Amino acid sequence: MSPKKDLPKPKDLKEAASPAAAMKGQLQEQMVAKIDRIKKIIEGISEQSPEKVKPYLKSAAPFLAVPIAVFLVSMPYIGMGVQKARTFIKSLPDHVLWATIGFTLCFFGGVFPATVAAVEAWNMYDGCKSLGLCDDLYNEALKILAKSDEDDQKDEDKDGIKDVDQMAPHKLFLRKTSLAMRTMDPEKVSGALTGLCTGWVAVLATLKVQFARVATLGAAIGDKFYSVVQVTIEPALKKMSPDEYDQWITVACRLTCKAWAIHLCWWIQRYVSAFHCAVRGGLMLGREVVAYLNEKGYIKFSHESTYMDEVIAWSTAAVGLWIQVSSSFGLPFPLNIVLLPLQFVEGFVVWSIMS
Repeated sequence: MSPKKDLPKPKDLKEAASPAAAMKGQLQEQMVAKIDRIKKIIEGISEQSPEKVKPYLKSAAPFLAVPIAVFLVSMPYIGMGVQKARTFIKSLPDHVLWATIGFTLCFFGGVFPATVAAVEAWNMYDGCKSLGLCDDLYNEALKILAKSDEDDQKDEDKDGIKDVDQMAPHKLFLRKTSLAMRTMDPEKVSGALTGLCTGWVAVLATLKVQFARVATLGAAIGDKFYSVVQVTIEPALKKMSPDEYDQWITVACRLTCKAWAIHLCWWIQRYVSAFHCAVRGGLMLGREVVAYLNEKGYIKFSHESTYMDEVIAWSTAAVGLWIQVSSSFGLPFPLNIVLLPLQFVEGFVVWSIMS
């Protein structure tokens, strides 16, 4: 029987831990430290806030610090992902890129009607320029984060404790604010924010005019419905309730009719948007496919001399519209996960229009 080998002690196992585990532990320590610092900064902001706001902001500091820290830590990685996605998109042939956009518009345009309308309105106001403005803001944010991380490591009094960990919340807030003001380029940040806000206001004005027609039509239809409810359902409800609530029944019936009619008009508008997106996306897909095949030499004719693109366009549009309507403008798994950011964008655009 072979002699029993010495088993490693727990200390030896800990020392033999993988570099990945060590890196994970280091990232966790950095995250905890960043959360504590952001919490102190929020507490510093609360001390400069009005008396009525101060206790609520201070109580919310632990809850606000976590998502802010996660966002700040993940922002460089998000930027890297966006840059890689943009590089990949630029590497695609133009015909393939526009065909993919047409396919997506054809099959999912009705799910995001407000976003599609916002993109079209944004393109009317030179939306491509906004990408450069977003790059400017992102680069300035990275500069501030790099300087802030460098500042977090300072120990000017040489006591072994980082300076930012010994500061009072209001002093830490003032220190980070001063650092950000010294680091950023005010002209670049101001120009980028002005350009983005101006473009968004113009888009919002266009969308409000476009969707205000839906709300106006819904309110008019609701009044017609109420004229029927007023002589049929409302008297019965008044008989069933005490006399002192009669005025509330009238208001409730009128508002219910208007809300139902506006909701109906929104759904009709969604069907109209889905049809528009299906047709436009199908035509884009058909023309780009024919152009790509012609460019590669698989066919000898262009989309202007054949009906091939129309056949592809209308057949794809029909299938896309049928899928959107049959799914009640929902997204199947896993697309509902992949397109979750776009769903947040759709919700924000709808909220901006209705607010």
